[in-house]
Amino acid sequence: MLLRNLSSIMLFVCLAATASNENASDKEAQDAYKHALNKIVLGKSQLLEGQIVSLIEENEEQSGDKQSKEIRLHLDTKGKEVLTFNGDIEAEDEQLNWESNVLINPDSFPNNAQLINETETTWSFSIPTLVNADVGEADQELDSDKINREIVSVMVSELIVSKKSPRFISLTTYSKQQFKPDPLVKVEEFRVRIDYTQAWSNGPWVTKSISKVLKGSYAFFIDVDEFSLKTYHKFKLIN
Repeated sequence: MLLRNLSSIMLFVCLAATASNENASDKEAQDAYKHALNKIVLGKSQLLEGQIVSLIEENEEQSGDKQSKEIRLHLDTKGKEVLTFNGDIEAEDEQLNWESNVLINPDSFPNNAQLINETETTWSFSIPTLVNADVGEADQELDSDKINREIVSVMVSELIVSKKSPRFISLTTYSKQQFKPDPLVKVEEFRVRIDYTQAWSNGPWVTKSISKVLKGSYAFFIDVDEFSLKTYHKFKLIN
């Protein structure tokens, strides 16, 4: 009887210690996440209205062709970033959109994120997906809410945070299974990885690169197999 009681006590102590360690690790991870997010908020706040940042945008397609151009970035009166090239505002033309600001937008990340994995150097968090379908005004017969609910149900977004001097390292969003954002479009694979860095010492936190893989079909007989890589570098405050 005494041995049985001792065994039960030891088991309870071990389970309590394990739970305590897990709680401590989760708290440490949450603190690091909040600290990294606060860095982004403070970094963006350094850019005042009217200040302009110059940077190089380089695009690489699946064929290996590369194009680069100098673009300029500034914040409007509402704090939203505006990109211009030769004085014209840059526009995105994507059927599946995702959060792809050059400046990391702190409003795109929740105050608390779910810890899903841990390594010696990083924590991985699950966050709400930032992907949505672009349903044009011409497609009024399509239910955009229904389409985006389906997209959210198949998408996973994983954020990697560094343990050393906590910061956002990367965000990967991918589809768990095939889906159809449009009756004529079938997506077999979708993956976007965004890597982050700091524009300059003590500067704002920005996107370093965006890689995209998209495979599927359109109108049942047109195969889609796309890869693209966009990088940003040579950030410089010019006024």
